[in-house]
Amino acid sequence: MSIFNKVYEAHTKAKLQMELESAAKAAAEKAAANEFVAAFKQHIEFISGPIFEEFAKDARAHGFPARTEVTKDESGNVIYTLTFIPVAGAEHGTHQQHECACVIKAMAAEQKIELASHFDKRPGRRVGFKSEIFALPVVTAVVLERTLGALLSSALEINAS
Repeated sequence: MSIFNKVYEAHTKAKLQMELESAAKAAAEKAAANEFVAAFKQHIEFISGPIFEEFAKDARAHGFPARTEVTKDESGNVIYTLTFIPVAGAEHGTHQQHECACVIKAMAAEQKIELASHFDKRPGRRVGFKSEIFALPVVTAVVLERTLGALLSSALEINAS
């Protein structure tokens, strides 16, 4: 075998090996992301869903519009949102500056959860916005209830003034 063929063959094998390793890495990352999304969907079903639904039900019982929604962002990340307006008799879309939300976003690529809340959407205000990044197991019922309690307390206070 000539030196050309030896070098070319070695180069071809090395390139193929890199492509195989890259494909295996991509497949492993995709599998991990899919597992993470499945775990997040279970979290919605068994932990955050019941808490958000009960909150929304109680808010509506007090005359405050409230709803929950599961969506995806442009990257395909699953987002679970609780939206409410702490103004009795209001309707969604009519009091946007008073609209409050608690949002749980599964960031599949990072395998992290963003837990965000906002209660003050008046122009020029960012004081009513909070966002934190957690590992999924950290977003427990206790964490969600504490977040919702603080959100509602702040929303009621700001809307009372």
